[in-house]
Amino acid sequence: MKINSLSPLLSAGKYKIQNAENKNTTQVDSTSHFQNQISDYPKGYIKIYHSFGNSQDEPLTIDEQLNIEKERLITQARNDYLWAMSWNPESGKKEAEEKAEKEIALRKKKAAVFLSNKTQEKIRNTYNHTYEKNKKLYDKVMANRDYYENLLKGDIKTRLRSAAEIMRSTRGSLNREIAGYSELKNSMNTYFVEPVTKEMLEGGEQKVINAMLLCGPTGCGKTAAAEAIANETYCCQDRVKTDVRPERFSDVLKGKRKEAVQRYYKKQAEIDRLKNSPEYANMSHEEQDEALQKIGSPRTVIIIDEFDRYFNPATCSSDTIRQNTEAVKVLFDGCAKLPKKDDSYAAAVTFLCTTNYPKRIPLGEININKLTPFAVLPPEGNDFEDVLRFYLNKANILIYENKQENPSLKMIDTKNLKLSKFVEHFAPSLEKGAFSNDAIKFLVTRAAETYIDNPKFEFNIYLLREFKNSVRDIRPEKLKQYNEQLKAHGLLEKIDAPDIDEENNSELENIEEKIRYLSQNEFFLTPDQKEELEQLRARREELLGENN
Repeated sequence: MKINSLSPLLSAGKYKIQNAENKNTTQVDSTSHFQNQISDYPKGYIKIYHSFGNSQDEPLTIDEQLNIEKERLITQARNDYLWAMSWNPESGKKEAEEKAEKEIALRKKKAAVFLSNKTQEKIRNTYNHTYEKNKKLYDKVMANRDYYENLLKGDIKTRLRSAAEIMRSTRGSLNREIAGYSELKNSMNTYFVEPVTKEMLEGGEQKVINAMLLCGPTGCGKTAAAEAIANETYCCQDRVKTDVRPERFSDVLKGKRKEAVQRYYKKQAEIDRLKNSPEYANMSHEEQDEALQKIGSPRTVIIIDEFDRYFNPATCSSDTIRQNTEAVKVLFDGCAKLPKKDDSYAAAVTFLCTTNYPKRIPLGEININKLTPFAVLPPEGNDFEDVLRFYLNKANILIYENKQENPSLKMIDTKNLKLSKFVEHFAPSLEKGAFSNDAIKFLVTRAAETYIDNPKFEFNIYLLREFKNSVRDIRPEKLKQYNEQLKAHGLLEKIDAPDIDEENNSELENIEEKIRYLSQNEFFLTPDQKEELEQLRARREELLGENN
């Protein structure tokens, strides 16, 4: 249910309450009541607890009241279903906890030094109570899902989709083309794939990431990941070719942005014509999705490989580096927003950049909100196992193609094959180095070819021999260098929040701890955090001056 569908009710600001005893009708101001309800529930959902009378002065008849009450209950049930399909208990719980901690932090800041444990617990209980109410409603809807779905039959326009439904409308490139890297893929789905797909299917504007920087050693799949992310949605794709001279980089970016804006208006016009056509209104949900996918999203994805080459002091003058830095700071700022006449940089564009040398890129000047970095390192643990199993399935295709000529060949049982010890033995280490994705693919393929030529032993023997006899293509010194670069940019491990004893420490000691925590990751602070850091430093100077 779109919020603008309630605008007549909100603008009216009043509704009627029937007094059962004297049959008088009382006008009640409902504006603040609505605002409270709207803010109390998750986005995309508004709860209605009362019925609305007509605009006449005389009381409603019993039949009119019954019909209104019936309609209210149906509307409420439909709204409950729409909300439940857009809500996730796990993320809802996490959101409640985060809100509680945010409020506690704010209250601590206002209290300057001390906020009692009892008050903190009360705040947490309040948010937890709201979560429990939402969870109870969610469970009720899920237990009676058939009933709720029957209410929505034929009412496609008001139906909201769950994240799972949205993701089923993508091409599936990420999982099909990229093995492992589960955390990276989850981030890509959250920041880009899901909002872009939802925007195309349901309309409206979603919050989409401006630019991503995939950092890591050669052969770990950065470019493949960028291409898979771009292919996952139905966006237009463009590329800044690696033969573009650094001196021309800023001009090329401006040209790409201009083309993207023109492309957006053209594609959006096609989508609007389709959605306003009588044929579209009579289509099923699946037919509508298919028709929209044929047109595609009006957004553009621009891939920039070897992003560091435009900031490399060995090949670029200081003026060129400064010019390119300024161009990125300006053009990457809000570029993912949909174009508007009053916004000269919104272009419905997301940049996907890759680099082997993040140290060369002035990330601190560009800001994480404009260019968000992600680590793409040699696979380890479950990711290593997923990558290995992915290429073993590819090897099975080779074996199957040769099985007719040599019936003695056996297919690899990739589902039941236990790989944990194998992965542990060949996992990345600073002492031995690491196998990149490209190396794993090469070794598995070579093991399969050797097995096909001479199936004297089982395939596993050949695979183990290939890994044991091969030199890791990412050498220890190189892996250490990458780890240090990525760690310096806060990409490998999160810095633990300071453990501050606000009750026993002095105000100066608490401020010192907070400054130490924030300054460790100063390059990637949000604007609010930067402002907080400046205020803390100013307050520290005041306290030091008072002590002197």
